[in-house]
Amino acid sequence: MVEMKCQQDLVSSYKLFIPVFGLLLLAGCLGPGVTPTQSPTPILYYVQFEDADGIVVKTTSSVEPQALEKARYIAIEMLSGDEDIRERLVTVGAETGIIPRDAFITDLPEFSNLSGRLDRSGQAYDSFAIRGLGASRGQPLSAISEENL
Repeated sequence: MVEMKCQQDLVSSYKLFIPVFGLLLLAGCLGPGVTPTQSPTPILYYVQFEDADGIVVKTTSSVEPQALEKARYIAIEMLSGDEDIRERLVTVGAETGIIPRDAFITDLPEFSNLSGRLDRSGQAYDSFAIRGLGASRGQPLSAISEENL
């Protein structure tokens, strides 16, 4: 079954669980597939880009290029051997954003709406406590911090 394969084969480490969960949700592995409505991203924020077999990996100029390459490698490896899931992610516009080590998740344009808010456990999104978030059906960017790559 696709759901079991997604859960068993693609989640390879705890640090990547949330971003991976978001990508799987986008791909329809964890529920019925819905094409998200993409929100516009400020062009000037992201200046480094890599292509992970159709999935964009992007970040700011302050992130080391090695982190960008590592994120690309991880995305390709996680999706290798499962072309159907990769194609679904590409179709819905899944992307990975890297949070600079000196920035909050809310500095990424896609998560700026969380500024001033707390997560379910009471952690502020405007802090170094939250270093990654998964994509959702309405917002196709998964984020991971530079230091976790």
